[in-house]
Amino acid sequence: MQQDILAVSPHLDDAVLSAGGHLAALAADEENWVTVFTVFAGLAAPPYSPTAQRLHGLMDLTGDPVAERRAEDLAAHAELGTIARHGRFPDSIYRTRPDGSWLVGNDPTDEPDGDEPELHRSVVAAIGRLISELRPAIVLTCAALGGHVDHVRTRDAVLDAVSHHPGVRLQLWEDLPYGLWAGPGGQPSVLPHDAVPGEPFAVEVSEEAREAKYRAIACYRSQHRMLWDDDPDYRARLGRHDAANGGGERFWDVAFSRAGVR
Repeated sequence: MQQDILAVSPHLDDAVLSAGGHLAALAADEENWVTVFTVFAGLAAPPYSPTAQRLHGLMDLTGDPVAERRAEDLAAHAELGTIARHGRFPDSIYRTRPDGSWLVGNDPTDEPDGDEPELHRSVVAAIGRLISELRPAIVLTCAALGGHVDHVRTRDAVLDAVSHHPGVRLQLWEDLPYGLWAGPGGQPSVLPHDAVPGEPFAVEVSEEAREAKYRAIACYRSQHRMLWDDDPDYRARLGRHDAANGGGERFWDVAFSRAGVR
């Protein structure tokens, strides 16, 4: 029986880094169609924020930065056997506040305060349309470990959208590389919509699926210096982390209380 699976990724690389082995294994089953929708993959035009300019230099992106990263993403998902779809919403480094100031300041590690209600509504609508189109049995997204604003926006929008589709199973993945930096034991923060995460569990990844994940990670050339500069052997780092998590990638099932479903 054919089963559609939808993974919702904040950025171009997050789903692969965090759940690429599991997604590759799911896609290897010819009964499954696995779609990965990246929310913050929208094209951006100059002028760029100071943060964006510094990151472009770090990533060695000399042309259209988002187009280059989208091309990397398509190559990565070809390795996994998954279907890549790109959202129209710009990354936080390209967004502005209502007063026109940049959302993220001069330090790319800064996390902006406040909500973006219009953005939330638009992302919820886009995800809701995908759920209605694909009718997935399972939706996966990030747990937002590390608190990056785009991860939080993505997770909360997915929770909102899925709360309107009873019967759809929702799982959160452990955000990597944030989980590497935090070590084992990280937990999702309090979730909106009275959503409750279950106990964490590891999905064992076969050697074949693991190799597909590593090949996919290699496609994100622009990200390697930023992600792995202190220890470029990401295979060993991810392998050690999987072993510490019980031999695989880490997830949480999410349940909604009846009061939280609108």
